[in-house]
Amino acid sequence: MVHLYDLIDQEGKTVDVGVTKNLAQRLNQHTRRVTDGTSRRGKWYGHDLNIVSIQTFESRSDAMKAEG
Repeated sequence: MVHLYDLIDQEGKTVDVGVTKNLAQRLNQHTRRVTDGTSRRGKWYGHDLNIVSIQTFESRSDAMKAEG
């Protein structure tokens, strides 16, 4: 299973839309600011993030198609 997730900050701005096999680990990476991309774009912390949506797919390719 692969998860497509959408995160926003408290101002309603999209922080990340991504695909992962391990959602808990990926969200933990965001909250600890250890990701290479989004956490370095601005100052945000895990408690400031909101999960807008989570979709589950059978394959990474299906999730990537849905991501757009």
